[in-house]
Formats: sequence, C-alpha cells, structure tokens
Amino acid sequence: MGKWTSRISDINGIYRFNNIQKDDEGNIYLATDGFGYLKVPIDKNTNENDFDSKTISWLSNGQGFFGNNPLCFKQDKFQNLWVGTLNDGLVVVNNKSSLSYNQKSGLDEEKVISVFKSSDSSIWSGTYGGGAFKFKNKKFTRCFWEQGISESIIKV
Repeated sequence: MGKWTSRISDINGIYRFNNIQKDDEGNIYLATDGFGYLKVPIDKNTNENDFDSKTISWLSNGQGFFGNNPLCFKQDKFQNLWVGTLNDGLVVVNNKSSLSYNQKSGLDEEKVISVFKSSDSSIWSGTYGGGAFKFKNKKFTRCFWEQGISESIIKV
C-alpha cells in the first residue's frame, strides 16, 4: 500500500496540475487534477532531470494512495509526505504505506487545501470551510473562531 510505481501509461495525457512543490531531497512533486501525485527525481549534483517517463514515479488510488485529488503536501523530519486532498482528508505517505486521516480520525473537514509543519513538528492543516487543525501526539485539535482564527478557509 502506498507504493510508488513508475508505470505511467500516458504522462502526456495529464494536463492539469493543482500544485507543484519540492521536498527536502530536491524531488519535485506534481499534484494532478484527478490522477494522484507524480514524483520527479532531481539529481542533487546537477539539479536536473531528463523527464523521461521511466524516471517519474506515480502514486494514486491504484497504488494504495487515498484519493486521486491531492492539493498540497509537506514533508516531515521522518521523510513522511503529508498530503492534503480535495475530499479525502489528510494522507500520510511513506515508502511502506499510506494512512488517511478524515472525519473518523478527528479531522472534521476533509477538504485540506494547505499543509504546514511548525517548528515543534506539529502538522497544521488548512481546510476549505472548517478552519485549521493541528496534529500533534496523534491527535487533531481544531483551531477556529475560539482561538482567534477569523476565517474558515485557511490557505498557507
């Protein structure tokens, strides 16, 4: 579950991207509109990639990723990728598995439009309509009007 694959049937057929971000190793992630994530490895020495479909990895529902509509991501100190999705909450991906946090897990709004890692390693999720959520010690805390956040749509 959550295993990256390099089997991309037609990368040229993917035209719409929601976000492009870089991880701590220099890899580039492309959040597609309906096709999951593409990971483009970048050579640290040359800062280049040949953009051959054989070197680009893909993660979507077919590979165990929860949700084909990723919107944003942030990498933590353990190299986990925290992915905000359109309707599937917050997904944590590593080389071995993926785990989805949603309403059942305490994340009341499943449209996660931004992810931020704070200096204390907490993961913050900005949502579309549900305010902000702080994830620390395996628990979500909602931060909204009561904590001084004046908007329900949070984009970092």
